[in-house]
Amino acid sequence: MVTGMVRPSMVSTMVNPLASFIRRYFAQLDAVQQSHYVYANTLVFQAGDTYEFDFLAPTGAVTSDEYLTDGDTADDRSFLLFRNSDYTINASNMTLEVDGVIKVTGDLHPVDGALHHAKITFTAAARLGFMGSRYTLVDFYSGILANAVATISGVTTSNTLGLATGNVEYPAENVFGSELVTNNVFDNTAGWLDARGTATISAVSSKLRATAGSTSTFGASTALTGLTVGEAYRVAVIATSNNPAITIRIRVGTTQGLSESDILQSEGDGLVSLDGLFTATATTMYLGTINTGHDAGDYVEIDAGITARSITNAITYVNIPDAQREQYTLIDGSWIGQELWDNTPILQSNWVDDGGGSYTYNGDGSFNTMRDGVLTVGSIYLTVFSVDAITGNMKVFADIDQDVFTTTGITSATLVAGSANIQWTRGSGLSTCTLSDISVKRKIEIA
Repeated sequence: MVTGMVRPSMVSTMVNPLASFIRRYFAQLDAVQQSHYVYANTLVFQAGDTYEFDFLAPTGAVTSDEYLTDGDTADDRSFLLFRNSDYTINASNMTLEVDGVIKVTGDLHPVDGALHHAKITFTAAARLGFMGSRYTLVDFYSGILANAVATISGVTTSNTLGLATGNVEYPAENVFGSELVTNNVFDNTAGWLDARGTATISAVSSKLRATAGSTSTFGASTALTGLTVGEAYRVAVIATSNNPAITIRIRVGTTQGLSESDILQSEGDGLVSLDGLFTATATTMYLGTINTGHDAGDYVEIDAGITARSITNAITYVNIPDAQREQYTLIDGSWIGQELWDNTPILQSNWVDDGGGSYTYNGDGSFNTMRDGVLTVGSIYLTVFSVDAITGNMKVFADIDQDVFTTTGITSATLVAGSANIQWTRGSGLSTCTLSDISVKRKIEIA
């Protein structure tokens, strides 16, 4: 319904300093893009351990499988999914509570578009490696997952799933192991190797330099020893070249020559950085650069501070671009997103752009609209606007929901989007109005 209200911006000024608001990012997972999360080290649970997280319920029926959690193999799986508007739960090793209420396979999942809290309690051994998809990378979930908390043998690790940028999130409680790069200060070349037998290795101004002896592929590498096969490690490297045309490849490999490109690699020309994870496939592996597109005498340097360390765990964001991450502010118990209205609506006949964010409708009985295609189908939105003048009745709608307004003043409406467009038009009969100060933001309610 539509209600008269004080605008949120006015509330923040009069009641709370803006800085006091709680803000965070949520990532919108998209099944079409196959968005999902993967744990670097699969979580291994025993009876009595728990896993908790928040999930955004859809606003309508889910007609195909959408996995919220899953294991990493066909055995000891911990799957929870939406199927035909029901929960499906691996009852052989877990129980599920949603908002404090026990749920079983066949119970209907909510369709209110709100953020709900799930708690899995394990009743037998289980593994959990994926969120938002099945372990076979099918049946992706479209929605928001947040605040994942694993408690294993009384030890808790937590992730917000709220990175603004980047694709690796470490738990708040993450502990890094000891440094595996034996020489990363570069006052000498100890521990570093000529990767392909075509370079001269030297230490220059606290950088490790590999100088090409010819136009053949060249580089430098160092051994990482004492690794545990199957465990995850974090590496961070910055490399630059004297010739911006040189293609630099920072790599992790199993041999001194760094011949593999599929374990972990970052590639670019002139300046390249890498901050990522790899899973050890051998107890000794190698880290460094392999470079091409150069002349004899060109060089590539690795900055001091290069690091490789084991981690307790991390979550990798897969197919979740920055454009799918939005900052939200907690206002009156709901998360409110960023401004979507940019004062560039499409105006049909009878609508006039008055300038300065003001729009006037002079009705002739037709249902001509002012619209803007800024919505995502199935999401909930809060629109706030000023009705500066009105005769008759007008409505704002998003296909599924519509609300009628008849009086002047600041007005708000919460709408479920049934199409990409938010629209204004007459309600019935001959109507006129002037609207200004329009705001449209996504709204995530907390169940």
